[in-house]
Amino acid sequence: MLYTAQYRYSGQDRLDITVKGNDIAGKMFAPTWKMVTGFKNGFFTEEEYTIDYYNLLTWRWKNNEFDIVNSVPRLVDIVVGGKNNMPPRDITLVCFCPANTFCHRHLLVKWLIHNWPQVQYGGERGI
Repeated sequence: MLYTAQYRYSGQDRLDITVKGNDIAGKMFAPTWKMVTGFKNGFFTEEEYTIDYYNLLTWRWKNNEFDIVNSVPRLVDIVVGGKNNMPPRDITLVCFCPANTFCHRHLLVKWLIHNWPQVQYGGERGI
């Protein structure tokens, strides 16, 4: 199951998808610094940010940045199970945005479900 949470979430299934993160698996889903600061400073609307974020994911996919073409299906396999009869495992996408606000972690969930309908979203985890 796929979940989302604020950065302080410390479960073992945590995947940091912030631009500051060091996890290569999380970096492939992070927005750019320009997007983060632009949105924080009011230069992007939610709609513009959404378009830019989905364009970024598409560009990373087409250019296989961070080995995204191979990594995303592996991530999906972890969440839904499948390969080698492995049971599904939870993954919680974390970033700094407060719960129940506009955030790229929720955009990512929509993108993953759109492209891999077998992915299920379990909601926002508490801290």
